Amino acid sequence: KPRIDEKGTVKFPYAHVITNNAADNILKDFPYPIEMALGYWNNFTFSAPGSRRWEEVLKKVPFVVHHTTHISEWSMYSDIVLPAKTYLEKWAAGSPAGGSGLWSGMTLYQPVVSPLYDTRCEVELALALGKKLGESYPSIKKSFEGIGGAYGDTAEGYTKARTEVHWKALAGGWDELKEKGTVNVGPYKFKWEFKTPSKKFEFVSGNLKKLFEDKKVTDAELETYRIKARGPLVFVPHHEDPTFIGDPAKYPLVLITYKNQLNQEGRSANTPWAQEMYLNPLYGTGWTNLAEVNPATASKYGVADGDAVFVESEVGRIKATAKVSEGVHPDVVAMCYGQGHWAYGRWAKDRGANPNEITGVMFEHITGMAAYFNTRIRISKA
Repeated sequence: KPRIDEKGTVKFPYAHVITNNAADNILKDFPYPIEMALGYWNNFTFSAPGSRRWEEVLKKVPFVVHHTTHISEWSMYSDIVLPAKTYLEKWAAGSPAGGSGLWSGMTLYQPVVSPLYDTRCEVELALALGKKLGESYPSIKKSFEGIGGAYGDTAEGYTKARTEVHWKALAGGWDELKEKGTVNVGPYKFKWEFKTPSKKFEFVSGNLKKLFEDKKVTDAELETYRIKARGPLVFVPHHEDPTFIGDPAKYPLVLITYKNQLNQEGRSANTPWAQEMYLNPLYGTGWTNLAEVNPATASKYGVADGDAVFVESEVGRIKATAKVSEGVHPDVVAMCYGQGHWAYGRWAKDRGANPNEITGVMFEHITGMAAYFNTRIRISKA
């Protein structure tokens, strides 16, 4: 069946996945109604722009399952919650930090404690589902047969198969990798050869030009992409004026959100020690996030440091505490992502505000990335 996020279409010509577009399409039954949703390690009802839309999605889908370590907002709409293993309880493999990918090596995660409860990791869930579905669907059975390679249909077997090229490079093989926990295959061997039509660095992107030709991208599509350039300039790095959601006369400021390095993905919100130091290095406070405004902006709208304020867009309104700071541009209100849960546990619930609730839905259409800095807002004393 066609994908519900419209990957591979002219609407999103180079996208790998367009998560937030799935919400709109599920709500309008395009290209077909969805009967079941299975989420794992996700909480789009909190993390996606226009996050409240995902609540409407989960209300609409007849059967919802969540595979997770924490009871989150997504869980609250689920018919079944499947408890997941933590990283200390499961087998997995990943790239080293720093974005080096598998060029330089990999890191092995292996259980260091026994699972506290009856839990499964995502690989074990996928294997169990694949085997069960394979009883009725031969194509699925074929896909899942031997997914662990020659090493068994288990999470350890899958991990062993996935990392085979790395542990076979070690003298002690798999046992040595388990002992060391990581393998370094040396620095990336850079070549002066690029994945371009000319095999050289291109100022005019031949790949993008070919993609647009293959997809038959027209000026109408460029307008949808919000690209104003035409002709060869489209394929050259160039400036395009940003597009915002909201009338500047009614919403004169721009909402900018960011992630605190201490809490990048928001998964530690239900941890007291993480909450304690959440904004400490920046503002000397924890347990909340703030609406950060320039002193000139605060004065203009009658807001003082520590005031309760409303931050409002055409999408919705949230309540926060104002922080007056010279570090914020006068045309901007900045808010840290990660707070504002109405579920997720007693330490996370009802602390701060979630700026994604008032962020408008927009995309960078070529890659399918969701836009987060696209929303005009206004601020007022609560």
